[in-house]
Amino acid sequence: MAASSPGRSPCGFWPMPDDDLARHSLAWLASAACAGVSLHGRACIDRTAARSMLADWVARGHPLIVTRQPDDAGNRVALGLALPPKQGKFRLGFLVDRSAITRIAPAPTLAEAGDCLPSAWAPKIAALLASSAIGAAAPRVYGSAAMQMHSGEPCVAAGSDLDLSLAPATWPAVQAVLATLANIDSSLPGPRIDGEILASDGGAVAWRELRDEPAKVLVKRLRGVDLEATANFRAAFSPAARHAA
Repeated sequence: MAASSPGRSPCGFWPMPDDDLARHSLAWLASAACAGVSLHGRACIDRTAARSMLADWVARGHPLIVTRQPDDAGNRVALGLALPPKQGKFRLGFLVDRSAITRIAPAPTLAEAGDCLPSAWAPKIAALLASSAIGAAAPRVYGSAAMQMHSGEPCVAAGSDLDLSLAPATWPAVQAVLATLANIDSSLPGPRIDGEILASDGGAVAWRELRDEPAKVLVKRLRGVDLEATANFRAAFSPAARHAA
C-alpha cells in the first residue's frame, strides 16, 4: 500500500508501518477511492448517503478505524467510520482496497490524547498517567477519544466512555492494571473507563470481564471473536508466549 509523508493532526501524529493492521488503528484514504468502496455490515442509511458521508470525512483529512477483518476480504480492508454527534453519530462500515489506504497510525497514547479531551476527564486521566502499573502497560485510547484527537471534531459526547487498550507484559502486571483501573474508575469523577487488556498474540479481552475472573472470556482478534478459557488467555502472558510473538 502506498505511503504518504506523515501528517500532523491538531495534537500530533505518530506513524506506524504501512503493513501493520491492528484493531483500533487509524487509516487514511485517498479521496478518489471513496466512490468505489463497498458497505460492510449493517448500515442505518442507504449506500449513496453513506458514501457521501465518507467522501466528506475523507476530504477533510480525517481517518477511519481499522475494525475486525472478515475472512473473505481478500485484498480489501474493513474500516469503520464513527461520525461525531453533530453529524448524527452514524456508525458505518466499509471495505476498501489496500491500495486506497495512504497512511496507517496506531491508536494514540493516553498522554498524546489527554489535552484534546474534556476538562472534566482530567482527574481520571491524571491518575491513570501517574500510575506506574498503567504506564507500564502503554495505554492507548480508541473510540471517540482517539477520533477527536486525530480529527479535531467534537466526537466525545457527555455520556462517552474513555476507551483504553492496555498491554501489560506479564500476568501479575495484568492483575495490577485491573486493580488500578477499578480503583480509579470508582473513586474519581469523569468518564466511565472502558476498554481492553491486550495480549502479545493480539487477543484482547474487556478489562471488566477479566476482572471478574470467569472460567471463559470473549477474546477479540483482528480476524475473529472466540469464547476461550481464561487460562488460555492468561498463558499468552507467559515469557515463552511473549517471545514467540
